[in-house]
Amino acid sequence: MGNNLPKIYCAGFYDSKKHFNEAKISPERRVKYYEIEMFCRDGGSSFINGQRNIIEKGNILVAKPGDMRCSKLHFTAKYIHFEADDSLIAELLDSLSAFYRFDFTEEFEDLFDEVYRCILSENKYAMILASAKLLELIYKLKSETLMIESGKRNFNQSPILKAVNYITFHYTENISTHDIAKHCGMSVSYFHKKFVEANGITPNEYINKLRISEAKKMLLSGNEPVSIIAEKCGFNSQAYFTYCFKKSEDTSPLKYRNSGKYII
Repeated sequence: MGNNLPKIYCAGFYDSKKHFNEAKISPERRVKYYEIEMFCRDGGSSFINGQRNIIEKGNILVAKPGDMRCSKLHFTAKYIHFEADDSLIAELLDSLSAFYRFDFTEEFEDLFDEVYRCILSENKYAMILASAKLLELIYKLKSETLMIESGKRNFNQSPILKAVNYITFHYTENISTHDIAKHCGMSVSYFHKKFVEANGITPNEYINKLRISEAKKMLLSGNEPVSIIAEKCGFNSQAYFTYCFKKSEDTSPLKYRNSGKYII
């Protein structure tokens, strides 16, 4: 690979109602740069070269230069538009599918947010980090796809999907692996084994990732005390929250809060 990092033109949060309030479908347009989007809620459809994808929260779209796209409105999404001069990066991007649906999307969402935060930074070197985070996002898209295609990761196991949904709606509560296994009608040991096989992490690690992700947003979008944030995110104590946060982010909650303002 050469020394040309992706050139990011824009990134942020898009709400179609602000641009096409009365329209039912957006005008078809030809894509100029690479566009990666992650939809924030259910609703509408997106078309790339005539291929339709029903928009659901967490879906990821990858449009390439020359693609024709339009959307049945309305929808909201996080987005990154960029140019890739490096031939290896362009080859990787061109190998990606137009639409993706993963059941574990927090890491992808964090990468979109990190790119945007870097773009807003006044640090003259921040765009280097933004490009690095974008490359991480692209690499993760490809690696997750290869894992699913090879059978090493299977998101079509209904008990595991049921567990994920249960965790998503209850992670702020005092839930345990026993609670989740019972909800799925499985023994604790068998559920734990299957969850790790499907996702590469334990149920408790997955719960903590969700809790830390939500805590990061709360830390940077408000002024609530750390103790209150810890409680709202499902941690039994501020001390344990701080321990988990440092382990995940390599910094304390207060130092993270001082790092900048969270913007979706």
